[in-house]
Amino acid sequence: MSTSAEHPSAPSDEPLRGAFDLLRMGGRVTRGQYLAIGVVLALFKYALDVAVSSVFHQPWNPLMYLSPRVSPFLRGDVPRSYLLALGALTLPFAWVGVSLTVRRVRDAGISSFWAGLFFLPFFRYAFFLALAAIPTAHAAQADSPDRGPFRERSGPPLPEPPPPQLLVTLIPRGTGAAYLLAIFASVLFALAAYVIATQLHSGYGGVFFAGLPFAIGLFVAFTTSFHTDLPRRAAIANGLLVHGVLFLLLLALAWEGVACILMAAPLVLGMSALGGAVGWGLTRTRRGDLIVTTLLLAIPVLLGVDLARGHEPEASSVVSELRITAPIETVWRNVVAFPPIDEVPAAVFAMVAMPIQARIDGEGPGATRHCIFTNGEFEEPILTWRAPEELTFGVHSAPPGIYDYIDVTRGQFLLHDNGDGTTTLRGETWFAMKVHPTGYFNAWSRYLLHQVHLRVLHHIQRISEHPEATASAAPVVPTWIASSQATCTCTRASNATSP
Repeated sequence: MSTSAEHPSAPSDEPLRGAFDLLRMGGRVTRGQYLAIGVVLALFKYALDVAVSSVFHQPWNPLMYLSPRVSPFLRGDVPRSYLLALGALTLPFAWVGVSLTVRRVRDAGISSFWAGLFFLPFFRYAFFLALAAIPTAHAAQADSPDRGPFRERSGPPLPEPPPPQLLVTLIPRGTGAAYLLAIFASVLFALAAYVIATQLHSGYGGVFFAGLPFAIGLFVAFTTSFHTDLPRRAAIANGLLVHGVLFLLLLALAWEGVACILMAAPLVLGMSALGGAVGWGLTRTRRGDLIVTTLLLAIPVLLGVDLARGHEPEASSVVSELRITAPIETVWRNVVAFPPIDEVPAAVFAMVAMPIQARIDGEGPGATRHCIFTNGEFEEPILTWRAPEELTFGVHSAPPGIYDYIDVTRGQFLLHDNGDGTTTLRGETWFAMKVHPTGYFNAWSRYLLHQVHLRVLHHIQRISEHPEATASAAPVVPTWIASSQATCTCTRASNATSP
């Protein structure tokens, strides 16, 4: 493997000489150049794609690059001329992308074979992020007296270091190759754990969301800083970038959607950062390699135990309340059933399905209320009908995918006549979280259910206070919100309710 030290006049040391220099295949490109040029070209390409889409009266947003579920190239209702125009526009960008990618992998000191991943649709963006993170190849100086893992941060080397363990022999001395090993091994390990935990077992445990990210952050930091004096902050950032690669892969594989990734990201990235700090510290200890190997071997065992013992869903509820300037009888009629909600949805509904309408079959206990969302219908048998003060209902069925994560068990509306011509409307939903750690995901569920409540309560308020403003049809959902919902099983619009 050649290094920049062996080639002092290599093209990697030369600045780019202009736009036409992007078309050649020779030389090298540093990760900073690769990232900067890539961002500029991506923004320019996005602007052109939006312009072409507007000519053909088609929607376009960034998720169409990342998820096959929303890409126009995989839909059957898109004009062929539109796809041909997008394809023709892509060709010059593809040439420049291949040029930059070939030079980037050369600069990282890895085989040009990896540049072929550029041509994988959707997956290429995870590959781009990885290439933007891999540093320029510099072989470690094995003969330097102040290098090696078995040493303090400063001072002379420790005498007679113990023989290298298996993990040590696997870590390449080149920085680029070490980072590639860290990414490749972490992706394989994480995807295998994902398939076992969610596709085969259909369960999300605390070890999956906390232990696994900790182990990946630890392994990446240890691997990329073992043969170098990498700062702790950089070692932690390496692990975070690997999780960014994993998030993009989950989108590209259509295994998870934007909502699930955004909810899991703070916990996953926090545990990765903690693991990265520990992994970096272990490179400065005598038995760090043995400790890392032990921890990595423990994760599959803990994951298996966590899945085998199972978890009982944890019950909780969320309450929302609103004061409405209308008689209690008027509000009651609009609680039992309400016309389509025509308000433009808030941005939060890119993460959660939104209510559209409610209708009811029958009256009194035994009647069935149908609460229609963008992703399907909740069938709600009436348990308590105490007009005009209380409506309590169970949940007989829910839209597809909901019960994989949460069990919505009951709902209730309570109405209180304030005696001054106003009514206080209180809505409550009971649910049981199936995803662990429940304390973390309960907070997300409560927030999202509260937003659903508010959309319904504000609609009831408006049509109760202004009956003449009753809508006849739901509004068109903004394209970017619809695309975000389409990436997730639990939020994807059903055919019957697609806006």
